[in-house]
Amino acid sequence: MKISRKQSLYIISVLIALVLGFALAVWLFQTKSQVDITAFTVAVLSGVISLVALFIALQTYISIDSVNNITKMEGNILDNEYYVTSIPEFIETYPHSSESSLREAILRELKIKLKSHSRTAVDFADTLQSMIDILVLFPAMGLSKNAEAAAAIKSLIADMKNKAADFQAISKGNSIQIQQAVRLFEAVCEYQGLASSGAGALNKRVSQTNGLLKVRGPVLRNPVSATVYHNYLGLYYRKCAVSLLGEKDAVDVASLRNWTEAAKTMKPADSERLKRYLALAEEAFDKALLRSQDDPMWLGYILFNQARVAFIRVMALGDSAEKALALMQAAIDTRTTLNELIADVVGTSDMTVLQQHYLYQEEYSRQLYVNYCMVTDQVATYRGAVIGSPKDYEQVVAEFVAPLSDNNRAFLLQLRGVA
Repeated sequence: MKISRKQSLYIISVLIALVLGFALAVWLFQTKSQVDITAFTVAVLSGVISLVALFIALQTYISIDSVNNITKMEGNILDNEYYVTSIPEFIETYPHSSESSLREAILRELKIKLKSHSRTAVDFADTLQSMIDILVLFPAMGLSKNAEAAAAIKSLIADMKNKAADFQAISKGNSIQIQQAVRLFEAVCEYQGLASSGAGALNKRVSQTNGLLKVRGPVLRNPVSATVYHNYLGLYYRKCAVSLLGEKDAVDVASLRNWTEAAKTMKPADSERLKRYLALAEEAFDKALLRSQDDPMWLGYILFNQARVAFIRVMALGDSAEKALALMQAAIDTRTTLNELIADVVGTSDMTVLQQHYLYQEEYSRQLYVNYCMVTDQVATYRGAVIGSPKDYEQVVAEFVAPLSDNNRAFLLQLRGVA
């Protein structure tokens, strides 16, 4: 327990008073002049007992005050309903040009915050919120490709749980927000492992990844935390729907067309489940959009995810493609605007990992839009130009995929059905 300077002065003052009182009593007793020994003894003992009682009361006050300071949650950031993040600020904060350096910087910062800046419940709440804020950057860090980084994330989660348990042991009433924030961080990390994992059948991986269902969403008051929760819950239900249509989450034209054939051979019970999962995903994304407060970064993610759910309805349930294409075009516009904002704020002379990542997000939505148009026999356009032959398409795309990472370019090649 850390004692403040003011509390230290109180303790020192009481101790000095005790010592001086004792010294005065000894001196008066030794002089034996003008002192009635019995009355003097009673008076001295009363004074000493009073000072000792004061000292004990002061210690009790200090202990209670310290516990209150540690456990109080008034004004904590998890309850702040007006909190927002800034992606240009993220990019300025992490101007790293390689995945490894970005990964090391972020993981080191999170570890320091958790260890050294989480002494009180309010401080720990600040740390948790900063960790939730930065979840959106994890896909840009290449965590799935680095065993050491994945182990570091598991260690962080274990430390978060232990610290949350400590606060709960002191005051259960104030720990609900902290508990749910820890669960949310763990659940999103769990889902991101699902999204990037290639091992095992999709339906098996979905069934083993249900952490988001254990988070009490209504408890999350911070709009960023609530947006993260509802967005990833929507993604989880979308994965559940896709797992009924095949063993992989399709992106290329041929695989997208297979969804229609899979839906035709689906059992009635599975068809009902598919509709239910899609409805749950749509509901979650609607809530995420409502809580995102028009944040341009989250708007791009949510519109993109809504478009993908709407397109499953097109291929599996025969809905019109108009809504899905309109949503994807809105996602493209939002992501383009975000990248222009980033370029205006930080420039484009030295491309950082995060800038590459958001350029890739824009390119992903543009090329997926082309595939959606091709699958639904619509006129396919890329950056305003009508797509002609595959060779012409590759030539047009080349300029815009050049700044991206090798892994991003490889994925987009698969999306275009080239590899």
